[in-house]
Amino acid sequence: MSYRMDPDLLRQRAAFQKHAARTVSVQQRPQIQLPSPSASHTTYNAEAAKKKKKPVQPTPKPVAELDFRSAISHSNAANFGTMAKIVDYMKKRHLSQQQWPLSLQEILDELQVYDLPKRSEAWLKEALPKNPRLTCDEESKFCYKPPYKIKGKTSLVAVAKKHHQDVKGGILLSELNDCIPNGEKVLEALADQIIVVPTQVNKRKDKVFFYNDQELDIHIEDGND
Repeated sequence: MSYRMDPDLLRQRAAFQKHAARTVSVQQRPQIQLPSPSASHTTYNAEAAKKKKKPVQPTPKPVAELDFRSAISHSNAANFGTMAKIVDYMKKRHLSQQQWPLSLQEILDELQVYDLPKRSEAWLKEALPKNPRLTCDEESKFCYKPPYKIKGKTSLVAVAKKHHQDVKGGILLSELNDCIPNGEKVLEALADQIIVVPTQVNKRKDKVFFYNDQELDIHIEDGND
């Protein structure tokens, strides 16, 4: 009579035999002999290593870089300051009837500006022709350009009348003073043609004048007559 073993038991037996064979193989591996400290060819001396160790050098601080943005801002401020000085000088010449044109070099000479950097001079040559208070001719010479073409009483009344017709409002006394000297006295002499009203611009007292249109005068009659 033959006896048939359970398949599960056969699988467990085969797995056990395989595991046992692997264990024996591992145990039979020769052990690796590590060299003893005395057999080593290298030795480490902590004290000697400390002596040979180089001292840590302090990290050099980076050289301070030039703040180009700040430098450019300062340069632009100086250039605009010079241009404002030129415009103010040209206005004074205009008001004193010195209205012939001047080159940039002639202006700088009259202002006694002799140490202007070449870069600033080049900037002025480009910027001055674009300034609304200056005119530049074909010879690159400059004249002051007042806000209005007013040279005296007649032209003042004409400009005020044109402003009135175009419904542009009034003209400031401060603007008139950029056109002619003693603007307020001229207005007083034209009291019958010009109306002057006190005003305030940017928290500064000023006056504004209008053309006195006689055709707009309204006469009211007393209805009780």
